[in-house]
Amino acid sequence: MTPHRSRFAWLALVAGVAVLAGCPLPASYTTATSAPVTGRIMWDDGTPARDIPIVLATGWARTPCGKAMLQTATDTAGAFALEGTSEHHSVVWIVPNLDIVAPRFDLCASVNDTLRHIYSGTGSLQATADPASVTCTILRWEGSTHASCNDSYRQSVVTGGQWGDSTKPGREGLYRVLLTEQPTQVKGYKKNYPQDRPWVYVQWLEPIGGSDSASRRFLIDSTVSLPIDRNKVIAIERVQLWRREGQWMASLEGYKKSFMNDFTHAELIFALGAPGEAMKVAGP
Repeated sequence: MTPHRSRFAWLALVAGVAVLAGCPLPASYTTATSAPVTGRIMWDDGTPARDIPIVLATGWARTPCGKAMLQTATDTAGAFALEGTSEHHSVVWIVPNLDIVAPRFDLCASVNDTLRHIYSGTGSLQATADPASVTCTILRWEGSTHASCNDSYRQSVVTGGQWGDSTKPGREGLYRVLLTEQPTQVKGYKKNYPQDRPWVYVQWLEPIGGSDSASRRFLIDSTVSLPIDRNKVIAIERVQLWRREGQWMASLEGYKKSFMNDFTHAELIFALGAPGEAMKVAGP
């Protein structure tokens, strides 16, 4: 092979690798790595979670909120606000067959001196992202705390229905269902390598004052963790409260493992009764 042909072959190889692996183009652009976020955090009895440190993180990190970009704290009403963040780029990478998605950001709250992940949102491939608004509830149960948040797209906290106590006539209240994700040791993974899995709690609430969502207060009669086979059920995307023939039900919709480690739709249904009564009637 002549030197000219050898050089041409080398250039062709480099070009082919660049086409397959991606090639840079000089062009400036800005992406919103996080959206502006406003929110409110409440304890599960309805009182504001005051002076709770909040961290916003972008990019990949080994631990949630490990790459903190912004920090703030809740005020006396449990409210907080964070500006959006952005990142400027001078090079555009062109990668064949690669779907570009908006960057993700995470919110964490420091509760009892422990930083806990409470919410995940998305920025934008443009310079600005649509603002996000979240309302979060911190569950206190058996010496631990867990947070669930609602936004305009996802409802992880659902309150409603009605329960009564036959042993105490006239005593009644509301149900609350809270969806959380927690590190869990599951089959098929090495020991000490927990995976994020769904945990769902039901609370029996007795209203004690307040006429709107901002001022309502509750006595918490009971809290139970719903039994879920987390070796099979890998995610819960939706929780609902509904009534069937006079019986209040909680349904959990998500995904479970199927043949050859594929995933398929899963729904679990629990019949709810008096305080502390929750029985699974359908689902894996």
